[in-house]
Amino acid sequence: MRKNNIKFGLVLLMFLGLLLIMVPKMLDQTVHEWAGLIIAAIFIIHIIFNWNWIKAVTVNFLHKQALRNRIKYILNLLIFAGFAATVVSGMFISKTIDFSWLGIARGHGVGWKLLHESASYLTFLLVSIHTGLSFNWVIGRLQAGFGQLRAVQNMEFKNKLIRIILIVSILLGGAYSFNYLSFISKANPARIVEAVQLFDQTGSAFQQGFRGPGPGSVTPSFGGQRGPGGRPGGHSGRENSGFNSFGKLLALLGVFASTITGTYVIDQFMRNKKVLE
Repeated sequence: MRKNNIKFGLVLLMFLGLLLIMVPKMLDQTVHEWAGLIIAAIFIIHIIFNWNWIKAVTVNFLHKQALRNRIKYILNLLIFAGFAATVVSGMFISKTIDFSWLGIARGHGVGWKLLHESASYLTFLLVSIHTGLSFNWVIGRLQAGFGQLRAVQNMEFKNKLIRIILIVSILLGGAYSFNYLSFISKANPARIVEAVQLFDQTGSAFQQGFRGPGPGSVTPSFGGQRGPGGRPGGHSGRENSGFNSFGKLLALLGVFASTITGTYVIDQFMRNKKVLE
């Protein structure tokens, strides 16, 4: 029981931290960068707490393993890769923390920035899907911790119509949030591939962002476009004209809630049909 409470606390801290650093303008640059490192450390601790499950699924990945567990396992690997890409790219574009002792020289090439943004959005989406697959466990932890709260005790609504209205409302709100943030285009894995193409021939650093267009240079189609005012980046006009940080935070919550809801509904349907067994 205590271990589960610690695991839930780590998940909650990781989510709240990830949510805040997804809105850099809400935090001081130094706080943003240190928070990213702290969240990465929490994620590693989270892996340690779930090591027995990881080891068991790894050993039996191809044998005697439910398809659902395999999907969660692959999802965890992708989340780990996403966190790694976000942290490493963040080190290269860091403005306040010196990572020269790791042999990392500061740089502000569009490649690193493109990789950092794309990996962070994609990781946020993967974490949301993972939460949806583990939603029953999350509700169980809430009920264990706040058993006296009627709202938590009755999370499973009995009235089918109310459940349908609630689910549709969350999904519609999520659709608006996805569009408001241009989330799909920012989380597009093709942007990560494009960022990799911006590496030097030596692979030492992204230098094309310093040189600008020229012979042999790569012009990014997703992240290096010129926005209003001539500023580089794949941001929408809303962001360039002063994107509301609180509005972005609410939109991210909308993305999170709708992704969890959609994943949970699909997961429950698959379980009832015993597709993922």
